[in-house]
Amino acid sequence: MIYFLSILLLLFLIYLITNVVNRTSTIEKEINSVLENRLKYTEREYQRTQEQLLDLRFKEWLSDNEFDIRRTAIQKISSHILDNISNELSIMKNHFAFNPKDIKFTGRFIDLIIFDGAADEQLVNIYFVDVRRKGIVPKHTFKNKVANAIKNGNVSFQEINL
Repeated sequence: MIYFLSILLLLFLIYLITNVVNRTSTIEKEINSVLENRLKYTEREYQRTQEQLLDLRFKEWLSDNEFDIRRTAIQKISSHILDNISNELSIMKNHFAFNPKDIKFTGRFIDLIIFDGAADEQLVNIYFVDVRRKGIVPKHTFKNKVANAIKNGNVSFQEINL
């Protein structure tokens, strides 16, 4: 009988030990899961904080350098505007046969468009003009494409209603 009780006690102890070990393992898994979630949250918060800090540093830099940025932009645009005005005036002074009121300077794709006769309310002839300067090689072949489109009659008039 003592032998039977000792075996029974031993089985009970084994059961208790396995149960405690299983519970410990489950608790460890839950703790690890909670820690992983907290770590992910902390990493997201850290990333968000770094982005906010970077944004604040950029705004501070922008505020400190705004005057120089604006001055540089004004100098560049002023130079560009003066170049355009100089080009327009140089075209006009060379015995230009068209009324200056009929000219629309574009400076892009094609240098200017002349609506000959529009200022005098006459029959309008439209000219697309590419101004070539001596010693300057054209950078883009796009102007050739525009010229070909005009020569081939690939031109239309459209209205856009807003």
